Amino acid sequence: MPNFSVEERRALSDEELDLATQSRQPRLAALSDDALAMLIVRLRAARDKARGRGNRQAREARGKADPAGAQPASGNAGTVQKEKYLTAALRRATLEQKRRKAAGAQPGTSAPRTAEAAPPASETKSEDATVPAETAPPAMPAAAKKATVARKPATRSNAAARGARAKAAAQPTDRRGSGARKVAKPKAAPAAAETPDIDTTAAKPALKANPAPKPKPAPKAALAPEPAAVPEDAASTSTALVKDLTEKAARRAAKADKARLKADKAARQAEKLGNKKSRKASKKAEEKARKADRKARKTVRQARKAAADLT
Repeated sequence: MPNFSVEERRALSDEELDLATQSRQPRLAALSDDALAMLIVRLRAARDKARGRGNRQAREARGKADPAGAQPASGNAGTVQKEKYLTAALRRATLEQKRRKAAGAQPGTSAPRTAEAAPPASETKSEDATVPAETAPPAMPAAAKKATVARKPATRSNAAARGARAKAAAQPTDRRGSGARKVAKPKAAPAAAETPDIDTTAAKPALKANPAPKPKPAPKAALAPEPAAVPEDAASTSTALVKDLTEKAARRAAKADKARLKADKAARQAEKLGNKKSRKASKKAEEKARKADRKARKTVRQARKAAADLT
């Protein structure tokens, strides 16, 4: 039976070996949730890097890609072995994170009832029983009801008045002149009768004397500048920054993984078809995968730096 610990130490670098050791018990159980998330991000980035390097070495060995160094690679057996150990470490860390999430969720808890949800029928009945019914107004006697309900007879205008109005409306307009007949307007009542004489001179407000200028206040002594406010919750802010960077690194690592899969698929297609179009597509997919891998590694470095500053 092969000694896997010796082979793992031979295949992995010092940093990758430390990550693989952290993914085993008892060190895995001693990690906090944030440290475990950071470990998963770093393992995924290392696994993707080894996978991309192994694929490139395989294409160089077959002569399907330009060599990255001075000479093309002769094989990728060591890189494939490294990817296998990193994939196993990533699987152990991911299973531990899923186990913690499952243990943290308490069974039997239900979501809080929203304001739009209707209350149960039993609660509605009990509330209706406790709230007193709105009292109706006292009954009125029959005589009062009759007096209230009885309607007054409609007052109709006199027949003579109606005839006069109809005659005035039917009378034609006299148009003897070039224009419409001008009807003399009734004289307006004298203005004196409507509004009494008002003494305008008395209505004018009296002019007020200009107030004396107020004495200027004495200049206050220069106050010492207040010290700059120190954030009280700096530790929580740093912790939130580390958490955000960790989540961002995880998202970018997942994108890099997808881009690598697409690049591998395009490389297989180019190898199968062997035309110019497929080779160009494979080269473009490979560049996208490398770019996504660089972004993921950069975010991992930022998260590690923020975690180190926090400690």
